[in-house]
Amino acid sequence: MRRCFALFLLPGVAACSSSYPTCDETPTTLASIDDVAPTGLTARELLDLAIGTHTYELRWHPSRAQQPARIDTVPMVESSPLTLTVAHHGGGIRHIDNQVVEPKRGNTVDLAVTCDPRLEVDVEVSLRTEDGALDEHWMLPLSRTVGLNGESATTLHHKIDPRELQGSLQLTAFDPPDPDDVTLVFDIAFGPDFIDGRLTTQLIFESKKWVTATETDLAEWGTPPERCGSLDTPCDDE
Repeated sequence: MRRCFALFLLPGVAACSSSYPTCDETPTTLASIDDVAPTGLTARELLDLAIGTHTYELRWHPSRAQQPARIDTVPMVESSPLTLTVAHHGGGIRHIDNQVVEPKRGNTVDLAVTCDPRLEVDVEVSLRTEDGALDEHWMLPLSRTVGLNGESATTLHHKIDPRELQGSLQLTAFDPPDPDDVTLVFDIAFGPDFIDGRLTTQLIFESKKWVTATETDLAEWGTPPERCGSLDTPCDDE
């Protein structure tokens, strides 16, 4: 399976055209949570971090004044108790081998792409807030990537159209106004002593020459580690 990368602020080139390097993914099914993948990981290692019921206070609109876009929501509250439940009932387990595929001809974009192997295990996820804003239930891959810089955290990642939410959350106003596309992104990272959750909103604005995007933090929860560059790269203790 070819995996494309969406890029913005680049005029005149489609985001998944042959001008971009891509990742060619090859999945291999593993039979058991104790089978060792080529990465050296087992699904049990991932599940031990994530399985269970976790309760936290979800904080809406963190650092609102510092965000690149302003988004109003209903309900509009500061926080709400949240319950996250992760369960595994025999969901599939896959090792994903990943290879970079360079464009063969034509005008190309000089872009460094990282295509690291990863382990995935399908889990059932429930994310509910006490105020009813979120009442979501999904089957998602719980994954961990192994690259040259070591292993990432164990993560859940899910993109959804706001109109597909089962809870009462509504996005009611945007500044800048009139985005052409709106996507909600749920990211949750699991570590030995932390769970770090974040809900962001991606807004896309299109014109005749440009496609631009902004990403705004909408909510966060958990006990985050000290971050070193991204959600899935916690700092070492040293």
